[in-house]
Amino acid sequence: ADLLSRYFLFAYTGTIVPTLALGLLDQTINQDVATLILAVAVVATPLSSALSRPTTAIA
Repeated sequence: ADLLSRYFLFAYTGTIVPTLALGLLDQTINQDVATLILAVAVVATPLSSALSRPTTAIA
C-alpha cells in the first residue's frame, strides 16, 4: 500500500506542480514564454539526473 500511495503522490505532484507553475508564470509574463520556460524545466530535470548518474561498464 505504501508503494501504491507513493506512486499516486508522485503522479499527482507531476501533474499539479507544472499546472500551477504555468498558471503563475502566465500571470506575470507572456503565455508563450511561460510555456517555453516550463518545457525547458521539465526536460532539464530528468536530463540533469541522467547525466549525473555514474556510468558503469557492462561486461
